[in-house]
Amino acid sequence: IVFKTRQEHVPELERFIRELHPYDTPEFVALPLTAGSRKYLAWLADSTEER
Repeated sequence: IVFKTRQEHVPELERFIRELHPYDTPEFVALPLTAGSRKYLAWLADSTEER
């Protein structure tokens, strides 16, 4: 599963995954987004904005 979120939400997302996942040590990695199309990055920022 790939989750797209802002860096400030990563700790909360990790807690959520750990609480629900059946494995003792589920794989959880966060990758930095270093480049992307301007249109996609604008969509991502808008889609992950708190409302």
